[in-house]
Amino acid sequence: MTAQTKILQTAKKILQTANTPTTPNETGLMVAQAILDLETNVPDLTAKICPLQISAACKVEIKSGRKAIVIFVPVPQVKSLHKVQGR
Repeated sequence: MTAQTKILQTAKKILQTANTPTTPNETGLMVAQAILDLETNVPDLTAKICPLQISAACKVEIKSGRKAIVIFVPVPQVKSLHKVQGR
């Protein structure tokens, strides 16, 4: 897989809507790449993860200086995400 193909596949995982910025941020690209990696490397998750897209992702600081990543998904995909999330 070429670098350009990988970038295009990663970009497909980020859903562009009227409320999202035109270019995804670094965190969004990182999360999309992680989803793509799971899709290609974990065969039993491929069918469940393949249609999944994210709207955005951002880093936030939580208690005691720790950081977390908040992932936004389109409302119609939330139920599908919850099925995969436990794994």
